Amino acid sequence: MKLQHLIGLAVVAMLAATCKKIFTSTPQLTFKSVSTTKVPKNGSVLFTLEFTDAEGDIANAVGIRKTSSSCATAGFIDTMKYQLPTIPPSDDSKGTITVNLNYTNLKPFECNGQDTVEQATFQFWIKDAAGHVSDTVSSTPITIQK
Repeated sequence: MKLQHLIGLAVVAMLAATCKKIFTSTPQLTFKSVSTTKVPKNGSVLFTLEFTDAEGDIANAVGIRKTSSSCATAGFIDTMKYQLPTIPPSDDSKGTITVNLNYTNLKPFECNGQDTVEQATFQFWIKDAAGHVSDTVSSTPITIQK
């Protein structure tokens, strides 16, 4: 009976260890939420991301890629426009990043003059001062009215 308890405790300890967030030198990024999946004309959308970094040396911009399923020319990549506030370096840094894209920044171009909506996904990544680039996280599909 004691052996079964020890095995049970060992399994619980292993599960707890695997659930703990590991801080690495390469920033880690997690997609947390999006304010809406349907953006009306002249509306906006707010994306919430969570980051961790062992050195806390996150650089000052979020990389964003828009991929449109209905209009290839409406896609874009931007690595400079969405600046982060200065994050004081600290060991095992963790925080939340919010990216607010207004209608102009969503770039809802009409492709054939008759399309009234666009389906798009947004991908995000961050970089640290040492040049390490996080994994890329994606939003759920967003419908943008034109």
